Amino acid sequence: MEKLSRLKVLDSIRCFVILVLVFSSTLDVMSQELMPEQQAWLSQYYGRWLSTASVNSDMIDEHNCIEVIAKPHMDAKAMQVDVFSIKDGQKQGILSELLVYDTVSEQIIALGQNDEGQSFIGKGKFQNRHRLTMLDKNIDGKPIMEVDFNFINPTEVILKGKALDTSTHDWEIKYIKQNNPIKEIGIQLVSVRELMLENLKETLNILGRMGFSYVETFVFDGNGFYGMSPLAFKNLVEECGLQFKGSMVFKDLPPVKEMNATMEWWQNCINKHQEAGVEFITTSNNRVHELKSEYDLKRLCDYYNTIGELCAAKDIQFAIHNHTEEFGRVDGHVIYDYLLQNTNPQFVSFQVDLYWIREAKQNAIDYFEKYPGRFFSWHTKDDAELSKSGKTDFEQLFQYAEQSGLKYNVFEIEQFNFHPFISINMGLNYLFEADFVQD
Repeated sequence: MEKLSRLKVLDSIRCFVILVLVFSSTLDVMSQELMPEQQAWLSQYYGRWLSTASVNSDMIDEHNCIEVIAKPHMDAKAMQVDVFSIKDGQKQGILSELLVYDTVSEQIIALGQNDEGQSFIGKGKFQNRHRLTMLDKNIDGKPIMEVDFNFINPTEVILKGKALDTSTHDWEIKYIKQNNPIKEIGIQLVSVRELMLENLKETLNILGRMGFSYVETFVFDGNGFYGMSPLAFKNLVEECGLQFKGSMVFKDLPPVKEMNATMEWWQNCINKHQEAGVEFITTSNNRVHELKSEYDLKRLCDYYNTIGELCAAKDIQFAIHNHTEEFGRVDGHVIYDYLLQNTNPQFVSFQVDLYWIREAKQNAIDYFEKYPGRFFSWHTKDDAELSKSGKTDFEQLFQYAEQSGLKYNVFEIEQFNFHPFISINMGLNYLFEADFVQD
């Protein structure tokens, strides 16, 4: 009987591996199609989770808890989940399972084994992005447990197990995602524009738990951020496990008669950012189409040089952010090249938007090679979910990270196929798991 049981386990594992391989090849053929919703919802489980003191608490004791590590495999087509018991700082494995989304049955499939050597196969579906119900059976096909996942948000989940036979028991446990920022990656808060307006603190808290290191804002109103003073916003960001490092500010080139007032505005802006401890300020020109002559281009360069010098006096770096219009021509000059050639590298850097430069039908690598060291920040961005369009070779681009001068890698997304937190989590995990993205 024992030998027969082992054979059943081996047969189940073989079938599951075949299922995963078929699933993988199917997705390779359909790589440009939209990811199935069930698979996208499952991706929120990626990361490191720690159990709380109770389902009604957010308190975590990292020396006495349960830790769950869920890592994507096979280009995120499968997920390896390992569960550990931590007591007095000592870690012991108690369960391991492989999770996939099966395109044939449109179900989530699991194959796992606990620390007692008992194997199980689970099947289930998300009712919505918050609720996943799995039915686990032993190798003989007998139902043993129904497990309900309630994702309160992508960084907080309550699991509830209902025993279906006498060999198990009911249980309930809450986990909070605690991703260590294994790589220094920031997020442009335009990615969560509506969510920030709905609940500022909760949104920042979720981004911190996901594993982002810092934020870049875009909402400076002349006095502060999101209706808060610079210092108050900085303190809130840090309370949520993040740093306030960057800010995108908008103040276009003024007419000559308004230049003095504009520079006074900039001086106040820089002072406010210094209060918040910001390390870099970026800007873009929303009226590029109004540049008609080389004289206009020279005025714009002088404007940026002056702003950059004011920033440098406060130990803040200043950079120009691109969209597509900067690659147009004025008096025979490509505007972007003119800016690179006529701004002072000591005071003015560039933040290349990898999406917009591609949309302008330009190759960022050409600029990295021609102007090495000028691009201290990137907006790492795709059509929607990062890397899913197939239009940008991020691996090739990141080979030039050092040559470009990359210091601040800022993730951004503005178009979503799923809930913003789901899409953001997918993008961040892509960057975390990509070997070519350096720490």
